[in-house]
Order: sequence, then structure tokens, then C-alpha cells
Amino acid sequence: MLSTDASAAETSAWHCPHCEQPLTLESNSWRCANNHSFDRARQGYVNLLPSNRKQSKQPGDSPEMVLARSRFLDTGHYQPLRQAVLSVLGSQTTPTRGNWLDAGCGEGWYTAALQQEFPAMKGFAFDISKSAVSTCCRRSKAVHWAVASVANIPLGNRSIEFILSIFSRIDWPQFQRILADEGLLLAVTPGSHHLLELRQAIYTEVRLHEEEKVLKQMPEAFDCVLTQSCEFQFTLENQQQIQDLLAMTPHYWHIRPDQRERLGLLQTLTTRADFRLELFRKKTPAQASLNPWKKSHSSNE
Repeated sequence: MLSTDASAAETSAWHCPHCEQPLTLESNSWRCANNHSFDRARQGYVNLLPSNRKQSKQPGDSPEMVLARSRFLDTGHYQPLRQAVLSVLGSQTTPTRGNWLDAGCGEGWYTAALQQEFPAMKGFAFDISKSAVSTCCRRSKAVHWAVASVANIPLGNRSIEFILSIFSRIDWPQFQRILADEGLLLAVTPGSHHLLELRQAIYTEVRLHEEEKVLKQMPEAFDCVLTQSCEFQFTLENQQQIQDLLAMTPHYWHIRPDQRERLGLLQTLTTRADFRLELFRKKTPAQASLNPWKKSHSSNE
């Protein structure tokens, strides 16, 4: 972890997205040794997503979607998942030093809980949506917030002790680069029956979610050390909550007008949450050099 000199310029684990040099906070701008500069927004975050790496003019969730997500999460319907995340990480880490990262943090509901759970560590979080990150700054002033992409994470090599990724894309090479040896990645993905009743209210035919997709993509540099389900039911008590949950899902983009109209007739909806928590540990170089599968496979040839 990089040191911090409070009497002069502040240095963090953020690195320049152009040249990958460490960034130092001077006055109200983050600068690298090559004089690339990134102003800190008045809300407190820094934008480390270069315009030439954006897929659209305003990538990620819109302000309306961020507001809907905030309203829904603040109802506490997903509190069991947040507690499960804290429990898994708390049982598997030594939260006395180092940095952690929430990759694809959304509007920061889970991130703020991590900061409270691990106050001795430095928390970093980013999302590709500027609207989401702007909202994050109201969740916690202790977390280092940034606009950034998981495809080009602006953090130093081996600078992170653990990563949380909830319903966000996993870039294995990037995560491998920034994680310390034996660092952890907790990935949260939908279980097979996630929001089944909501989907049944929209579609006439519903397919179950594919499980183990992340596990199948795991590279040799990682081990899966824990797999856990988190399942519970909750009731959406009015049309606002139903629409807010819809805005958090991919169905928001695919729903047809007649399906939206049918969903709009519901006053309440009880549905199930089905989450899959998978914890991965990055191997040390010595561990990565050993490949038992290849050895046993070659011995049978």
C-alpha cells in the first residue's frame, strides 16, 4: 500500500489511466509523474475514464436508474445479501491493513457497508456511470470513489487485498493484476431462480438463470475456495417498488410496451431473491507454477 503524507500531497492506489503511473492529489487535482491531470469533482470523486475508452457518451446507468436503485436498496429488501457479503469477507480476511475494491459499485449501498465493516482498511470503488458515482459520494466520505471501467482498472499492481463484484462484469486479467498474492475476489451472481416471479409477471415463458458461469471462466491463476447461496423472499408493496426493481434489471431494457402495461397493473408482488456467492483466491507465483491437473493428465498419456 502506498504511503500517505497528510502534510503535503496525498498519494493513493489510484494510477493514471493513460500511462499507469501513480496519481498524487495536489490541491484539488490528481496528477502523475507525466503531468496527466484529473480534477476531483466537487462531490469528491475523480473521473478516470478517458473519453476515448467510452462505449457511449454517457455509459452506465442513467440518473433515473440510479435513483430507482437507491430507492429500492434503501427499503432494505436486499439486506440479507449485504449481510451475507459482509459475513463471507469477514470470515476470510484479516481486516487490519491494505486496500479493498468494489468493482462496479453502482450507487454505493454495498460499498458503504464494507467501509463500516473494515474501517482500518482503505476502500476504493468505481463504476462506469458518472451518475452512480456521484450518488456514491453521499453514501460515504471515507471511500475513494472514481468513474472507471473494469476493462482498464486505474489501480496499481498487487495493490488490493480483496475485490467485491456484485452483478458486474469480471475482467479476470485485470483482477489478477491488481490483487495481491492470495488476495480474494467475491463474485455475486444471480442464482437459477432469481426474481422468478417478477420475470413470470413479464414474460409468458421464463428460462432459469445459468449458474456456475463465473466458475467455468475462472483462470488457472485462481482457486475457488467457497460457494454459497443466499435465498429469501420479499414483497414489493406498491407499484413504485415494482418499477424500481425493474429498473435494476436487464429486463428494463427488453420489456415490451404490452408487458410493461401488464406489470403496471400489479399493486404488490412477492418474489424470491436467489444469489450465488463465489469466493476466489489468487494463487501465489509458486502455487500458480504447480498445475496438478496437467501433471495427472500427462501421467495418463
